[in-house]
Amino acid sequence: MAFILDSSNSINDEDFYDEKEIVKKLVMDLDISPDKNRAALVLFGTSPSLEARFGQYETFHKFQDVLEKLPKMGRRTRIDRALNFAENQIFPGSRQDVHKMAIILTDGVQSTGAQGLRRSSKPLRDAGVRVIAVGIGAGKRERRLRLLTDRDEDVVDIKDIQGRLQEILDDLRQNGCSEYQ
Repeated sequence: MAFILDSSNSINDEDFYDEKEIVKKLVMDLDISPDKNRAALVLFGTSPSLEARFGQYETFHKFQDVLEKLPKMGRRTRIDRALNFAENQIFPGSRQDVHKMAIILTDGVQSTGAQGLRRSSKPLRDAGVRVIAVGIGAGKRERRLRLLTDRDEDVVDIKDIQGRLQEILDDLRQNGCSEYQ
């Protein structure tokens, strides 16, 4: 599972804190270890930053330490660059025969000049990565978030994440990273 966190100016400090808390809750139940589930972490504003590769951190606690220390980047919102980065820098390092998922936490609003969201997410989706868009912030745009995903149910509002959290985790356990297809 890869987590892609928006830390641009359109996300305030409280929303950024909420993003990190959501990731913590998801990762806590993943049972991270080199031979089971692995998590990656990308932070983005104008440019993406790799904070954790798949398998880099062997336990939840080590991953959590990295997450806690993440600084807010600010600046412009380039979701397109973050998705391209995940496609080219994160998922090529994943195991081949496992379920792949990218959870992007964002308001769905990109800066002027960015590539469209549908087009930006298509290479990941075509590669078999399930993209889940979690809407965060006062200015979130659900219709734009839907452009990132294959299904309506893969767009989750931050207010509904607690209810959907268990559903996502159950899906991971059923089809998850530790289960070879």
